[in-house]
Amino acid sequence: MSANPRTIVARQRAAALEPANSLLVHDIRNLSFRLGALLHNLEASYDDPLFKRSVLEILTDTVRKMDGIVRRCRERKDEVVFKIPVDLNQILNRLVERLPGEYLDRGKILVEERYARIPTVWGDEEFLSEALAILIQNALDAMAEKGGRLRLETRVKETRGGKRKIVVTVADTGCGMSADFVKKSLFAPFVTTKNHGLGMGLYASRKIVALHDGTIRVSSREGRGTTFRLFFNAR
Repeated sequence: MSANPRTIVARQRAAALEPANSLLVHDIRNLSFRLGALLHNLEASYDDPLFKRSVLEILTDTVRKMDGIVRRCRERKDEVVFKIPVDLNQILNRLVERLPGEYLDRGKILVEERYARIPTVWGDEEFLSEALAILIQNALDAMAEKGGRLRLETRVKETRGGKRKIVVTVADTGCGMSADFVKKSLFAPFVTTKNHGLGMGLYASRKIVALHDGTIRVSSREGRGTTFRLFFNAR
């Protein structure tokens, strides 16, 4: 009996990521210790000109090293992204089944699913699940206070060149965002409107979509909600 393609992908991923992850964790831990020491001395030494100069040098060097880590990961993308035929409807179905009850209890947030019959796409199921989960979680967070409606939709779009695109829509009726924030800051790393969080979620989502030759479009209005549309090439 032949092995399940997903089982093969999982084994390949583990084998490819093991050495890379060890180095990555080591590098990130070193940067974390450095920034932790900086924060520990920040309040006591903030007014010291020499300390301020040291802070500037440390932060500049840390950013340079972080850029290097990102660059190495990007150069190794073919080793860690394993693409097989993926059904985006199935991914969305599984994510809905795992939605946390705290958002859905008592009908505070309604989930509306509109899945069309769509072809599969070439993709890494784990990464695509992560990207969509981030978008769904952000939508739930935007409606956590007042409630609302989460709409998940898939459809096929014919391009002018006769090719087919799979369009995945994640829309909410939450707090929304200003046009300026969407344009300048939405996908920037370490920028967030949440009280807790690193602001890396949407940055990671866009990177994952880009690794699948896809694009993300977003429209939002303050007080009215936000809509993300993801475009992928049909298989």
